[in-house]
Amino acid sequence: MAAPVGANWGTLIPRFLLGIVFVYHGGQKLFGLFGAEPEETRRMAETIAGWGWPAATVLGYGVGVTEFFGGACLLAGLFTRFWALGIAVVMLVGAWKVHLPHGFSVAKGGWEYPFVLAVLALSLVVQGGGAFSLDETFFRKPAKKEGKPNP
Repeated sequence: MAAPVGANWGTLIPRFLLGIVFVYHGGQKLFGLFGAEPEETRRMAETIAGWGWPAATVLGYGVGVTEFFGGACLLAGLFTRFWALGIAVVMLVGAWKVHLPHGFSVAKGGWEYPFVLAVLALSLVVQGGGAFSLDETFFRKPAKKEGKPNP
């Protein structure tokens, strides 16, 4: 039985929204695109080091890679659950470590926006890429035939 048409759009829209947002921000961090300074990843690594976390440079680049390449893969619906989980983790850590001290409101630098992005990403972890995705094209399991097996 095929999924209702609305179910297909229900994953396509969040994938595109998240994909655009994260290609943009990851491109800024990794490549200095969209008017960002090329030192963005270095500053992120310094922030992470300030938290006392080990391998801060690796984690800083990991954030940029997750955002840029994860966003691109979400746009295409490729390895959707994997990249959506990575993005959710990045956003939850950002909400906790960077934005939580500023309260809820995004207008005051609060955790509202990264939390919404994390929850949206988690919805894709649960649902997957949907019918309009490369995941569906490459990794779909063949439908089982109903009826009695032949002897």
